This record gives sequence, structure tokens and C-alpha cells, in this order.
Amino acid sequence: MLDRYLLEITEKVGRLFHISNNIIKILMPKIPDNFYTKMGWENSTIKRASVAPDIDHCILALGYNKINEGSKIYRVYEPEDYSKIKVMTNAEIVRRGLVPDADVMKENWLLTPTRVKEIAKIKVLRPSNKYETVPYGPEGRETEEKYRRAYYWEWKIIEGKI
Repeated sequence: MLDRYLLEITEKVGRLFHISNNIIKILMPKIPDNFYTKMGWENSTIKRASVAPDIDHCILALGYNKINEGSKIYRVYEPEDYSKIKVMTNAEIVRRGLVPDADVMKENWLLTPTRVKEIAKIKVLRPSNKYETVPYGPEGRETEEKYRRAYYWEWKIIEGKI
């Protein structure tokens, strides 16, 4: 049943992007090793590669600390052939409660190894004043501080085209 859903929904997906400091040819699904999975708040059984419908949400999902600790130059990737991808949409991730902040982050999941192409490089400049308030965890399992701010960032294309 999930396979049929994936085949139907893949046809309706718009563009999907992934950003990284690394050179990537194939985006490999894996279980994320992050705060949410360690706390048991985010699904830790479905292997996936997170993608977003725009660059702003790719950066938003990386998080403030991650961007501050590493290079601010990112490679922008998208699938080479959308007809070959298997995607779990943001709507399905939210509906199934697989990630507590998925509705804000707009993340979609690639569920199979996906050949990608680098289409651009961006430079992340500075956080903007715009942010989203996101939960630390699902209802009833929050930390003492229940919400955090996820900041949008100013960025510019330095090579390629999106």
C-alpha cells in the first residue's frame, strides 16, 4: 500500500532540493543522528534523505548552530530524474506525526537512493529577523523549554541557477 501511495504522490511533487557542503552523486537514505531521534521524538525506523521545496526551508532545517559551526557555502542538489524518485511528502510526514516540526520545515523524504545533480552553490550570509516557532518535541514529551526559534537566513547564489 505504501508503494502505491509513493508512486501516485511522486507524480504530484514539485521541485525538491537538498543542500550540503559535500559533493554528492547519490543521496542515500539513512536514519538521522540528531537531537530529535535521540530523544525519541522523530521517527527512527524509516531511512530517508530530507529534501525541501525551496532553499529557505533547506537552510531552516539545518538549524542555526549547524550553519554557524561550518562553511557557509553550500552546494544545491536536486534529483536528476523525478520520474525515478520515491518520495514521502510533507503532508504524509505531518499526518503520520513522524517529525514534530515537519509542518514548519516543509521536509519531504526521498526513500530510495537517488541520483542527484548539483545545480548551484549558495552563500549563507546572516540570520534574518524572520523565524518560525517550532516545538522541541511532541505533545506530552517536551523538554522544560517547549519551543525554539528556527531562523530564516539571508543567502545568495554564487554559482549556477535555481
